[in-house]
Amino acid sequence: MSVDDRNGNRRPSTRFLEDGSYLRIRNITLGYNFKELLKWDGISGLRLYVTAQNALTFTKYPGLDPEIQANANDTRGLGLSSDLAVGIDWGTVPAPRTFIAGLKLEF
Repeated sequence: MSVDDRNGNRRPSTRFLEDGSYLRIRNITLGYNFKELLKWDGISGLRLYVTAQNALTFTKYPGLDPEIQANANDTRGLGLSSDLAVGIDWGTVPAPRTFIAGLKLEF
C-alpha cells in the first residue's frame, strides 16, 4: 500500500465490472437504380440511396457506449498514465447516428 492510497482504493476489484460485449452496424447503404423505369428524354440514369452511419448497436451494457475511450487517469497532473485507467468507462458520449439521402441523375 502506498502513502497516497491509505484506504486501499486502488486495489483490483470486480465490484463494478459489466459485460461490455456488443455488435455494431457502423455503415449501411441502401440504393436503387431506376434505369429501366425512366421514360424521360435527356435523363439516362437515376439512382436513389440512403446511408446510415452508426446505424445500430446491440448490447446489454448499461452505460452510454460499450466502446469506451482511453483516459490517462492522471489525477496529480504529472503527465503519467496509469494502467488502472484501462477498461474504465469515463462516460464518453457515443458517436452520433447520421442519415444521408441522395439522388444521382445522369444526363
